[in-house]
Amino acid sequence: MKKNLLLFSVAALMLASCGGPIKTGPQYTLNITKATDITDIDTAKMPAFSSVSIQGDYLTLKEGAIEYDYRIKKDKSFEAVMYNTSAYYSFFIYVEKYSADAPNLKYVRINEFMDEYMTRQEHNTDYVAVITANDDFYPYDIKGKIDLPRQFFPIHDETDLPLLKAENVDYFWYQDETDTAKVPDLIKAVTEFTIKDSTFTIGFGGQKYALPIYSCSDQETLGSKYYVYSFYTKPANGLPNLYVSMWKNKDGDLQVFVDDKDNDLELGGFIVAQDDFKSWDKLGRKICVCYPADEEYNDWLKELSNNN
Repeated sequence: MKKNLLLFSVAALMLASCGGPIKTGPQYTLNITKATDITDIDTAKMPAFSSVSIQGDYLTLKEGAIEYDYRIKKDKSFEAVMYNTSAYYSFFIYVEKYSADAPNLKYVRINEFMDEYMTRQEHNTDYVAVITANDDFYPYDIKGKIDLPRQFFPIHDETDLPLLKAENVDYFWYQDETDTAKVPDLIKAVTEFTIKDSTFTIGFGGQKYALPIYSCSDQETLGSKYYVYSFYTKPANGLPNLYVSMWKNKDGDLQVFVDDKDNDLELGGFIVAQDDFKSWDKLGRKICVCYPADEEYNDWLKELSNNN
C-alpha cells in the first residue's frame, strides 16, 4: 500500500510539474458546435470550441488540438430552472482559468431541455453558452446527449412544495372544450387534494391516490389576470402525464385546471371555495422552483392595476 501511494505521489508531482491540473473522478464530455440559428451574434468572433469536459474540479474547453483548462468555482456554481428559459434545466459553472493562454471567461452554462415531461420541438436544442469576462455570449449546440448528472453541484433546484390542502372539491368542465367521455373517472370523482413536497395526492371517499410531481417542473407564471402555479405529474394510478395549473380567481376561490399532456386533452378541473382551501397563507410567491423576478412581478402588478 505504501508503495502504491508513493507511486501516485510521484505521478501527481510529475503532472503538476508539467503544468497540467490533476483531474480525478468521472469525466463528462459534450461535443459542441457553433450555433447557427442565432442572428444577432457574430459567430466569426466565436472560438471554434468542439467539446467541453467536466472532471472533478476542472472544466476543459477544446479548440482544435488545444485544450484550455479552468478551475471550477464550486462555491458559486449552481443548477437551476430560470424563468425566461423554463423549458431547460441549466448548469451554471463559474470558472477561473488554469491554462495561462485560455480565454478569460466568467462562466459556462449547460442547458438541457426537460424531455421527461415536455415535448421537444425542432428549436429546443440542448446548448452550451460560454460567457466571457467582457459578457460576450457565445452559444454552441450540443451534439448528442448530456451525461452530466443533475445535482452535480451542492447548490441545485429541487421541487419542495409546502403543504397545500383542499377540501369539498367540485369537479367542473367546459361544454365546448372538455370531452367528458375521455376524462378519467378518477378525475371526475375527486373531492379533496393535497400538494406536499413533490407529490400531488387526490382522493374521494377516504381513498387517496398519489401522483409524483416531475422534479423541477413546478413554476409560477404571470397570467393575463392571475398569478398561476403549475406542475407536471408522472403517470400513476391509471392516469397519464398531467399538467396541473391553479390560481385564485376573482371570486377568491381556487381554480384548478387539469390537462392530459400525453394526449393533448383538456380534462376540466376543480373549484375550491375560499373557505375550503386551507392553505392560503402558504400559497405565496417563490414556493416553486421557477418564478418571475421581483422587478418583472412588480411591473405585472402595476399593469394589472392600471387595467382594472
